Amino acid sequence: MKKLSANMKLLLLTVHGKHIKTMSPEEKEKHSLENIVKVVVNHKNKYLKVYYKHEWYHYTNKGSWY
Repeated sequence: MKKLSANMKLLLLTVHGKHIKTMSPEEKEKHSLENIVKVVVNHKNKYLKVYYKHEWYHYTNKGSWY
Protein backbone atom coordinates (compact mmCIF):
# COMPACT_ATOMS: atom_id res chain seq x y z
CA MET A 1 0.00 0.00 0.00
CA LYS A 2 2.98 2.29 0.51
CA LYS A 3 3.72 2.37 -3.21
CA LEU A 4 0.29 3.71 -4.21
CA SER A 5 0.02 7.20 -5.65
CA ALA A 6 -1.89 9.77 -3.61
CA ASN A 7 -4.93 9.39 -5.91
CA MET A 8 -4.93 5.60 -5.67
CA LYS A 9 -4.51 5.73 -1.90
CA LEU A 10 -7.48 8.10 -1.68
CA LEU A 11 -9.53 5.75 -3.86
CA LEU A 12 -8.62 2.80 -1.65
CA LEU A 13 -9.53 4.61 1.57
CA THR A 14 -12.78 6.01 0.16
CA VAL A 15 -14.11 2.74 -1.22
CA HIS A 16 -12.84 0.77 1.77
CA GLY A 17 -14.77 3.12 4.07
CA LYS A 18 -17.99 2.57 2.12
CA HIS A 19 -17.35 -1.16 1.93
CA ILE A 20 -16.88 -1.77 5.65
CA LYS A 21 -20.00 0.25 6.51
CA THR A 22 -22.00 -2.60 4.97
CA MET A 23 -20.42 -5.27 7.21
CA SER A 24 -21.01 -6.82 10.59
CA PRO A 25 -18.43 -6.12 13.32
CA GLU A 26 -16.86 -9.54 12.71
CA GLU A 27 -16.52 -8.89 8.97
CA LYS A 28 -15.15 -5.39 9.60
CA GLU A 29 -12.31 -6.93 11.58
CA LYS A 30 -11.46 -9.33 8.72
CA HIS A 31 -11.51 -6.43 6.25
CA SER A 32 -9.47 -3.95 8.26
CA LEU A 33 -6.75 -2.01 6.46
CA GLU A 34 -4.21 -4.03 8.42
CA ASN A 35 -5.47 -7.22 6.75
CA ILE A 36 -4.75 -5.96 3.23
CA VAL A 37 -1.80 -7.94 1.92
CA LYS A 38 -1.52 -6.48 -1.60
CA VAL A 39 -3.09 -3.85 -3.86
CA VAL A 40 -2.78 -4.03 -7.64
CA VAL A 41 -3.63 -0.96 -9.72
CA ASN A 42 -5.30 -1.49 -13.09
CA HIS A 43 -4.94 1.88 -14.83
CA LYS A 44 -6.59 0.73 -18.06
CA ASN A 45 -9.85 -0.33 -16.43
CA LYS A 46 -9.51 2.13 -13.54
CA TYR A 47 -9.87 -0.13 -10.55
CA LEU A 48 -7.86 -1.52 -7.68
CA LYS A 49 -7.61 -5.21 -6.95
CA VAL A 50 -7.44 -5.35 -3.16
CA TYR A 51 -6.18 -8.59 -1.62
CA TYR A 52 -7.10 -9.34 1.98
CA LYS A 53 -5.74 -12.34 3.88
CA HIS A 54 -8.83 -14.39 3.00
CA GLU A 55 -10.27 -12.95 -0.27
CA TRP A 56 -10.00 -10.08 -2.75
CA TYR A 57 -12.22 -7.37 -4.27
CA HIS A 58 -12.20 -4.92 -7.13
CA TYR A 59 -12.52 -1.33 -5.86
CA THR A 60 -13.64 0.89 -8.75
CA ASN A 61 -13.09 4.57 -9.43
CA LYS A 62 -16.87 4.97 -9.27
CA GLY A 63 -16.81 4.11 -5.55
CA SER A 64 -18.12 0.57 -5.80
CA TRP A 65 -16.69 -2.88 -5.15
CA TYR A 66 -17.32 -6.39 -6.36
